[in-house]
Amino acid sequence: MVENLESKKKLNPEDEELQRTFRNLYASNILRYENQKPKNIKGAILHGQIRSRFGTKFLRENRDWLR
Repeated sequence: MVENLESKKKLNPEDEELQRTFRNLYASNILRYENQKPKNIKGAILHGQIRSRFGTKFLRENRDWLR
């Protein structure tokens, strides 16, 4: 965890791609949710830019969730 916080741990290219896929999927789902809300509730975005990393072990073990 300390290595992650101090940016000393480097991810391999495959893990970087999993992170990008997760971020893109998350962003598209947020937009889809925003478009489905009633008009009187629209306007408040749920989340800004994702700056954290999702657990690489979880992403590797659950690749089928990233489709």
